[in-house]
Amino acid sequence: MFAGALTNASRMGPRSIARIRAIGRAIGIAASLAAVACSTNAPPYRESIAGETLDIAVRYLRTDGMSTDYRGSSDFGRILAEYIAGSLQQDGYRAVAVPRDAPLPAGTRYEFDGALQTLDSGSWSLRFWIGFGAGHALVGATGTLTDVATGRAVLTEVHRGRSNTWQGQENILRRTCSRVARAFAADIRKALPP
Repeated sequence: MFAGALTNASRMGPRSIARIRAIGRAIGIAASLAAVACSTNAPPYRESIAGETLDIAVRYLRTDGMSTDYRGSSDFGRILAEYIAGSLQQDGYRAVAVPRDAPLPAGTRYEFDGALQTLDSGSWSLRFWIGFGAGHALVGATGTLTDVATGRAVLTEVHRGRSNTWQGQENILRRTCSRVARAFAADIRKALPP
């Protein structure tokens, strides 16, 4: 069968060859778009920050009491805290993610603490068959930024993020967490003095 196709290829005209090349380009473009869609767009995160003072310590978010359909092993409370700290690091703040049971690093000026409320990966089949936003993933979280010196709450926010891409359950949740983290980081940046 394949050998017959090769002998027929010598009889193809310029239009047929142009069509085959166009199909090859379309496949290449589709593969590139799929690779971009599979990235999580997570901000880069550095675990250690040199210096004597720390602007913000982001506690791992609580996950008890949240509604979820996720059955994997990833700790999204830690992941979201690292994404928030990474977004703040990109904005020029010295921020780190800190486990819930660990003491705050010495010299910390602000503490961000929060809880995941919703972790829903949505429905892949609805995203595929219906589209138009159906079957979207949803991540909801609350957070409070507290001045460590005074104990006063500087900011209390609730953010929900949606994502509607063709990814696996964990990847779509990570992508949605990165959107929520960027929203929290933007609000923290507005609330803090320059």
